[in-house]
Amino acid sequence: MGKDFTKELAEQYPDAKEEMDAQIPGPPVDEISLTAFVDSDHAHDKVPRWSITGLMIFAGRTPVFYLSRRQGAIETSTYGAEFCAMKTGVEEIVALRYMLRCLGVKMECPSVMCGDYMGVIQNCTIRSSLLKKKHVAITYHKTLEAA
Repeated sequence: MGKDFTKELAEQYPDAKEEMDAQIPGPPVDEISLTAFVDSDHAHDKVPRWSITGLMIFAGRTPVFYLSRRQGAIETSTYGAEFCAMKTGVEEIVALRYMLRCLGVKMECPSVMCGDYMGVIQNCTIRSSLLKKKHVAITYHKTLEAA
């Protein structure tokens, strides 16, 4: 029987392993931080008054996901529209973290979510907030759970 192919290559090219190791990049980054920027445009469409959600997620400093779409419900306030946008951002970050964990990336540090409506951001972290509308309350609990 013939020699093993890898042993034969090693005998013919003794310096090949060092050359290949020098050209192959180092190990991947151990941990990546995710940052999301979320915003909504309340009552963007003039006639039906649909709100628009805008979302951009960065892995490190690289944009990896963006979204701009109409919200499912017609909100009567900017507060409700911003909460719906925040919920969409939370769902996308959870999905992206899951995908990165499946690919072998450590995801131990918390993700950062940035928005421009301070009332929504403060209420996402305060557990005793009372909300009157049921769908906004559900959205609140979804974002609070992820905070």
